[in-house]
Amino acid sequence: MAPMRFEKLITGGLLLLSAPAAADTVRGWGDSTYSQVQPPVGVSSRALIQIDAGGDHNIALGQEGKVFVWGKNAYGQCDVPSNLGPVGEVRAGAEFCVARLMSGAVACWGANLFGECNVPAGLVTVRQIAAGNAHAAALRADGTIVCWGNNNQGQCNVPAGLGACDQIDAGANHMVARLANGTAACWGDRTFGQCATPSDLGIVRAISGGGSHTAALRVDGTVRCWGNNGSGQSAVPAGLNAVISVGAGGYHTVALRADGTVVCWGGSGVENRGQSTVPAALAGARAVSAGAYHTISLVATTMCPSDVDGSGTTDGADLSILLGNWGATCP
Repeated sequence: MAPMRFEKLITGGLLLLSAPAAADTVRGWGDSTYSQVQPPVGVSSRALIQIDAGGDHNIALGQEGKVFVWGKNAYGQCDVPSNLGPVGEVRAGAEFCVARLMSGAVACWGANLFGECNVPAGLVTVRQIAAGNAHAAALRADGTIVCWGNNNQGQCNVPAGLGACDQIDAGANHMVARLANGTAACWGDRTFGQCATPSDLGIVRAISGGGSHTAALRVDGTVRCWGNNGSGQSAVPAGLNAVISVGAGGYHTVALRADGTVVCWGGSGVENRGQSTVPAALAGARAVSAGAYHTISLVATTMCPSDVDGSGTTDGADLSILLGNWGATCP
């Protein structure tokens, strides 16, 4: 496998993927009321670099910068703007979507009941985005954070003197961030202790906000969760290690291990929709993300791309064009 193309975040589907995979299969499980675990034709079997699960919909970003959204569309969250332009990152909120453009600007579409799609004027040089229940956030190149939308729990009140950050995520009504020094910060809803960061947490690689809990990936490859545990979402399985990505969902948590296996926990009792029941045959996952009541993963395939260069054959030259001229070969 070729080196990573992007040094990117490793929380909740934000692991931008490595070459030379020319196609991927999106696998989902859990609640499928809106077909959110069943990607439409055209999403799987193509080169994808990011996935993110929202409330009852998902969003994916292709190698070529194309955006795909499927699932619940009550507020137009699945209607990708035709004039979106080149996209570098995507996130799914409860009923809306956010995209970071390659220009460093931000675009939103879908529900706007609380101003979650009213991107602040003049917001530029954005390097990462996050989407919560009805609020959104952007991490600027200088390490500062801007939030907008619903602020009923103070989730948009970035703490004064927070310091430079290098990763953010949004829970339902709270925000989480990894500071440049590797420590974690949380603000917003504290009803279930989701913002009570453990004093002994130490340095983290990434942090993810869920419905009412928080999950952190530590530098040693272990996971720590805090906040609501009513459905077992904060009860990390004993012995879980070698984790490279973690995502906090509505009532469950998902982790991707270095060997491509996926582990889920939580979602028990009345909140059980099968979101923590990982398919037995699932292997070789490259990214995972947790939604409200469902989970999605990205599994690489060995399919070659289409005849991109117009040579009349589908071969490694087409794959190289799609993946940035790395000289990859097709089987």
